Amino acid sequence: MIGAITATAVYAVLVGVLVGFSPAGGPTKRAAFAAAAAWGGLIVAVAALGGFAPGATGPVPAPLFAFAGLLALLFGGWFLSPRFRSALLSVPLPALVWLAVWGLGGLLCQLEPDTKGVRTVSGSLYVVEDTQERLDRMYRVGPVGPK
Repeated sequence: MIGAITATAVYAVLVGVLVGFSPAGGPTKRAAFAAAAAWGGLIVAVAALGGFAPGATGPVPAPLFAFAGLLALLFGGWFLSPRFRSALLSVPLPALVWLAVWGLGGLLCQLEPDTKGVRTVSGSLYVVEDTQERLDRMYRVGPVGPK
């Protein structure tokens, strides 16, 4: 749940900075925000319907298709639309640097080292030790039964 909230916030900040700092006019900015919201809604709908579940697209991870689609849209806009290219190039460099710093920070938060008995997968902790042994240690009350 925290990952979904964080990813949504990162997406909103990224779109807000890139579109907000562009020199485009009001209607163009609103259209860009609407397109970004539609893309985000599409990704959420596909995920909610199980489209990103392991094995949903065979041996290829399904999020790669969403990433490839986003890259195709960005490169298509870059090469086919001079207005898109000039708007993206007009974003101030400090804003782009801060976006990269926050993106790198988010990536580094996912790279937690493994410790004995605990494995990390996408920032979530999964305990691998024997459950009964752990419960015995937690609720040690002494011998039970007749003396």
